[in-house]
Amino acid sequence: MHQLVSSLSNSKRDQNGNMEIACVILKPDTVKDGRKDLIIDYLRKYSCENGLMMVEGCSILPEISSKMINAHFEGEAKIKEVGEKVLLAFSRMGIPEEEMNSILKRHNLDPKDTISIGNWVRNVEVNTHKGACPYILVFAGLDAISKLFKIRGGSDPIWAQEGTLRKMFSNGMSIVDMFDGKNGKSIDNVLHIPDTVEEVDRILATALGKSYQEYLNIINQNLSMMRR
Repeated sequence: MHQLVSSLSNSKRDQNGNMEIACVILKPDTVKDGRKDLIIDYLRKYSCENGLMMVEGCSILPEISSKMINAHFEGEAKIKEVGEKVLLAFSRMGIPEEEMNSILKRHNLDPKDTISIGNWVRNVEVNTHKGACPYILVFAGLDAISKLFKIRGGSDPIWAQEGTLRKMFSNGMSIVDMFDGKNGKSIDNVLHIPDTVEEVDRILATALGKSYQEYLNIINQNLSMMRR
């Protein structure tokens, strides 16, 4: 923690600076196939260049991971949004409507029912990652949430912007590829980076048992001590 506080106190700050806690969750497939260390090295360098500091990193227990996946898909609005992203993915890939309908119907999905499609995606994610261990990284710094979120990349890695983490570290899988195989397969979009304080707080409390405010209080208290 001393190293963290020293780095933050020596970074450029102003009175309007927004000290934040942010997190990055590396998905189980990313951890399993050896991309984890490459991404951590990249994030460590990015943090140093952008006035952030990596506070903590650890594996998430499988039972906690399952809770986090379900929480991520919580609510009808979120499920509908996921379903709409699936339909958008088919459109962006230039797949004709008739072919799209045929693919969805193989999984007993109604192309007009985005909620059923979103629920299918959730179930694939839950079943695929059952018993697996993702990895969480916690960061602190000025505007940490927005600085990390801007390098995340879009939900569909194949269309993610150049230079984003999902573009650089994904295996090139599209959302459409999820529908290959009888039971579907989880999309390889590498990681998750929340973009609000509320979501960071929920993830930290579930995964690490410590709230956003608790992390922030520790950082600010130590910064205050260093200025005396």
